[in-house]
Amino acid sequence: MRFLRSITLAVTFILLLSACTDNYERYSTIYAGRFDTNITFIAYAQSQLTFSAASAAAYAIIELDSKLFDIYNDHEGINNLKTINDNAGIQPVAVDDVLLDLLEFAVEVYELTDGVVNVAMGPVLKIWHEYREQNNGTLPSLDILRENAALMNINDMAIDRQNSTVFLTQTGMSLDVGAIAKGFTARRALEAAKAAGITSALINMGGDVAAFGKPMDGRNRWAIGIQDPFLVEGQRFIMDTVYVNGMALASSGNYERFFIVDGVNYSHIIDPETLFPAMRFAQATVLYQDAALAEALSTALFILPLSQGQKLLEKVGAEGMWVTLDGTIETTAGYDAISQKQSGYSAFD
Repeated sequence: MRFLRSITLAVTFILLLSACTDNYERYSTIYAGRFDTNITFIAYAQSQLTFSAASAAAYAIIELDSKLFDIYNDHEGINNLKTINDNAGIQPVAVDDVLLDLLEFAVEVYELTDGVVNVAMGPVLKIWHEYREQNNGTLPSLDILRENAALMNINDMAIDRQNSTVFLTQTGMSLDVGAIAKGFTARRALEAAKAAGITSALINMGGDVAAFGKPMDGRNRWAIGIQDPFLVEGQRFIMDTVYVNGMALASSGNYERFFIVDGVNYSHIIDPETLFPAMRFAQATVLYQDAALAEALSTALFILPLSQGQKLLEKVGAEGMWVTLDGTIETTAGYDAISQKQSGYSAFD
């Protein structure tokens, strides 16, 4: 499954080696093949049995959500986003409560960001996805983008909680939840792990990172390295390290999913106002307590002018960092308080 996601692989871990305490051991596993990425789950537990139960609970959430939020594939016995899109203008579709929760959250995000993050942009995102996949040195015309933009009114998505249905009232509409899906699932997966008895865990959903508790090895916070957007091919250079406890981190950038036309780098993150890829920043990073909102905010920050992005973060109480196209770094005051400002090559390279 492919997601037109707003969050690029901008995060790697700096996991310091130290002895575990109180009979806790560090365990980790990688879930491959879901959300079109490798997902890492790390937890401290007092037994392999406890970790395995938590890992299974987290994976069950990831597996279900990856099917429900899929816009490309059908899954037996499941009405998912593809089902909703296929029935646009035809009929309401009965869906799982999880999908209803996601789409109601999407409406909240739309209102919070004044329409900058809009899951109803599917028709426009689909065009850019096709051009990026073809990579034949051409760009879509503004006329065809505007024609499809007429179908991205989120108010034409009718959510009926009482009957558990979703109906796209206009033929040709489609949803794409790439800007919120992984953060939403990361939050749900960690909740499942906590319910299974884990008190210290971290999940990396292909760059969307969320954690709760503290590492049970003597440290008080998790250390997360943020990748330099101006990376050298074959290397992952860490431009900064942040230390968090009970927070999530998400980054959006122009260096993982993009294509080049006439020497210009066009990212996968589309500005709903211009209908073209956002061109203000090389990267935007958000730190917030909620993984789902952190992911959505990072997309908004990548698109919005700096001053508007700063106001948005102030409004919700989040912290952030921007890297401009010329390499200038802008941060919020709260971000600086948890930043190491330490760079270096990732230990994984």
